[in-house]
Amino acid sequence: MWACLWMATRAWAAPSPSEEHRLEVGVRGGGSLYTPFRFVSGGADARLRLVSGLRLVGGWEAWATRQIPPADVQLESGVYSEWNWIHPVFLGSIYQLQTGPIEPHAGVELVVANHLEQRISVGGRARLGASWYFAGPVGLGLEVTGGAWSGQGWDQLANGARDTGPLFGATTQLMFGF
Repeated sequence: MWACLWMATRAWAAPSPSEEHRLEVGVRGGGSLYTPFRFVSGGADARLRLVSGLRLVGGWEAWATRQIPPADVQLESGVYSEWNWIHPVFLGSIYQLQTGPIEPHAGVELVVANHLEQRISVGGRARLGASWYFAGPVGLGLEVTGGAWSGQGWDQLANGARDTGPLFGATTQLMFGF
């Protein structure tokens, strides 16, 4: 038991892995919710260390949702379900605590997406998560986001959709530090 406790405290007191990296690049996957849409998401982001734990974060995601067109459209077009895509981009900052191998972080970001021909949604969200560099420059991250955005035309895409509302998400990341 003492050996396990000694190893755990040594790992916790180890130098911060992310401080060794000026740039971190992540490949992400997860899901997002903007009622009534449930999106499956994937994308990439980059984190640039500015000073100590402060990082500039930016990225791109692809969100997909399966939609069932109204009955009259189904009969006319022969399409009974389809996948619709949007591609949000985000820019913000996080503060990452250098506490050991598992580093929690929190931050805020601006989110922009073109959701319908000439329609754009703009909003903000908060991020909360943790990173763990388990093999030198390779790590895993978990993150949850919450915020809101607004853009016209959502009601044209689905019944019950509003032009303004809450936006939630959760992702896992495979990260590489440089």
